Amino acid sequence: MKIVSVKILFVALYLILITTASNGQDSLNVLNEKIKQPAAIQDTLNVSNEKTQKPAESPDSVEVEITKSPRGAMLRSLVVPGWGQFYNGKWFKGILIGGTEIGLIANAVIQNQYAVQAETELEKEFYQENRSLSIWWLGAAILYSITDAFVDAHLYNFDDSPNLSMKVKKEIEPLNHTRYSVVSLNLQIPL
Repeated sequence: MKIVSVKILFVALYLILITTASNGQDSLNVLNEKIKQPAAIQDTLNVSNEKTQKPAESPDSVEVEITKSPRGAMLRSLVVPGWGQFYNGKWFKGILIGGTEIGLIANAVIQNQYAVQAETELEKEFYQENRSLSIWWLGAAILYSITDAFVDAHLYNFDDSPNLSMKVKKEIEPLNHTRYSVVSLNLQIPL
């Protein structure tokens, strides 16, 4: 019975990895389709444009925006503890979440072994309750991990650095002709 359930688990993980590999890859969004070309090609384009009397377009560079797949991050986090966070570049968070999930799994297994070896019914019930509590906490940690990976993938390119600036300028009051300093603070938070 255990061998069959382990085989089913491995087949399910294999199918998830296949779908993750095809749909969860990094994607590139090209913001500008004009490509900067070498001078020799530009000269050729300019000569051909002069013949056809069309103005030459000025070439721009390609701006590439790297995005992360939220579904891919979520599935990675579901399959391996912390993998979704690693995928999003959040290494510390991935290590913390992975360690938490692995620790809860280990605790549930240990509590189950203690429950099997318990001599009295009271001991057995105590260890089973602790095992169940570890499993509930594990479920909560997995849900948090999946949600966190999903949100981090959506916010991968979000600029979270506020523009803080401070200006000090000296002004003269026109009526009294007195000098004073004006301090202005600016805080710009992109929304």
